[in-house]
Amino acid sequence: MDRKQAIGTLFKKLANVERQTPPRDAEAERFINDQIARQPGCPYYMAPGRLGGTAIEEKVELIRACRWVAASGEAGW
Repeated sequence: MDRKQAIGTLFKKLANVERQTPPRDAEAERFINDQIARQPGCPYYMAPGRLGGTAIEEKVELIRACRWVAASGEAGW
């Protein structure tokens, strides 16, 4: 699988995660957007096949965990 296919697969899996999780926490989402604004290259480095990137399945699980924490209020937002 080339990098373009791997990234496309990641986004398909993320779409599935989004459909299966509770609505996003607005405050957490603002915080995430602020962090990305400060470091706009982050999504690139998180993509499959890039330095520092991990397996797609690990990313999906991390996102699920982050959303669960944000939805449960455990993050202290």
